[in-house]
Amino acid sequence: MIKRFLKHTHFIPWMLFVFFTTIYFASTVGIMNSSDGTQYALTKALVEEKTIFIDKFLQWTYFTDYANYNHHFLSDRQLGQSIFGIPFYFIGKILLPLTNDPYNGLHPGINPDSKIQVLTILSSAVIGSGSVVIYYLFIVLKLKASKYIALLSSLIFGLGTLHWKYSSVYYRQPLSIFFLLGTLYLLINNHKNSINRYLSFLTGLFIGLVIFIDSSLIVTLPILFLYYLNTQMRFTNFRQRIIQGLIGIMLPVSINSIYTYFAFGQLFTNPYFFEVNTKFHFMKNLYTAFQTPLLPSLLVNLFSNNYPIPPSTIAPFIWENENLRNALSAYWATVHPYRGIFSQTPALFLAFIGLIIISIKRLKLFILLITTSLSIIIIQSKYSMFYSANNYDTRFFLPAVPFLILGLTSWWNFILLMKNKNIKTAIILLTIFLSLMSIYNGWYSNLTNYAPNVTGEHRFSFEQLRQPVFSSENIKENLWLLFLNTFPNIYNIHLLFIFYFPLFFVIYLFIFQRKFMIRVWKKLKTK
Repeated sequence: MIKRFLKHTHFIPWMLFVFFTTIYFASTVGIMNSSDGTQYALTKALVEEKTIFIDKFLQWTYFTDYANYNHHFLSDRQLGQSIFGIPFYFIGKILLPLTNDPYNGLHPGINPDSKIQVLTILSSAVIGSGSVVIYYLFIVLKLKASKYIALLSSLIFGLGTLHWKYSSVYYRQPLSIFFLLGTLYLLINNHKNSINRYLSFLTGLFIGLVIFIDSSLIVTLPILFLYYLNTQMRFTNFRQRIIQGLIGIMLPVSINSIYTYFAFGQLFTNPYFFEVNTKFHFMKNLYTAFQTPLLPSLLVNLFSNNYPIPPSTIAPFIWENENLRNALSAYWATVHPYRGIFSQTPALFLAFIGLIIISIKRLKLFILLITTSLSIIIIQSKYSMFYSANNYDTRFFLPAVPFLILGLTSWWNFILLMKNKNIKTAIILLTIFLSLMSIYNGWYSNLTNYAPNVTGEHRFSFEQLRQPVFSSENIKENLWLLFLNTFPNIYNIHLLFIFYFPLFFVIYLFIFQRKFMIRVWKKLKTK
């Protein structure tokens, strides 16, 4: 029985889900600044006051990122992130008596709201680990790679990119990645499934949810939908399936339109157009919102090796206006170390070679991966605040990373089939080295993330370690400092195993193991 369970197709995905949810949830500190506080304010308003207006919760925007319309304050972000946090906020209120503060309360940024904050941010941890699971399943089931290669690649994606950092905070990128990877999974080889009548609707729904979470990712819509059309053309019920897909796309888009109508009086608009903070008024005009010089921005965001951003890369209208330059933190972007995505995750260099290998046998898949990732990279490179003020990293480019890093699968297959043992050993050692560098960067980005509730640019720096670092008197304390600041929410891990994982397992059984549940139910009835 146990051997059968261990060999089950879903055993490794479940272990990945448990592992990464634990890592991401343990890494959270709660709300950090206006970048995630605005989404949290809307979630709080929806649950506590049953309203879309954040008038009573404006403090969580830190009076920086918020909109105004018809004498009401609103979130200047899209609805999606806040909606997905609702069930976690609601359940979190029930579990508050069993919840501890991050850092066990021993941090100046912890406040009475911190407990419900970390339980709400669990939504990001769950979604983030779900993305790793989809990534693993795609490699095994769609790319037909071994479980060992899929497992190695999943660990690098989950720990060796900014995905770790942003799956432990209340930002939209993990959600965007989840639905992008879900769309990719549904698109590949779905033309072979002519039985499942819900597949077309589900594919369209995932495409629509990508836009629902992040409107800037609308640039991926033509690519994903054209690929979807191509997969459906062989069916006799082609029109019916396309209509099902379009209905799926329009469902979240319609929900968003209803929200913007009641919030801002327009069916199709962007909350940024109603921004209160004058320094963000450039976002009201799409021309000024995307004014960064493209080529310099591409080079910086792809390959910058921890160097400050050159002033020539900043949008001219920002850099040439001293007040705006300081207000939008552009000056700090030119003095703060900045890593491009290939520097953040050096394993991407090998993954890119792997993508070229994929193009030899699966050209359509290669085109889909490259065009989708390029569309994201190019639009974000033009964005006037691509440098992500407060964080100064490539979080806006993160949704492109899983598409690129899928090439690791082919890279591993390529080197394992090498016949020359000396070359093979050397390349394997190089691959391990770059993978460990990626994981180190992922850990360091999480360790030095923003402090809770606007109490510092970084929650930790190596300068806080006791000197000399490795002396017998200091090493234990230093290791504890590194552990605690990597996992400040370790004091709430018990909630995952007591409540959340059992709940997720029951949901899993009803969705993916219905036949098994029916058999169990019938046996119970006969007894």
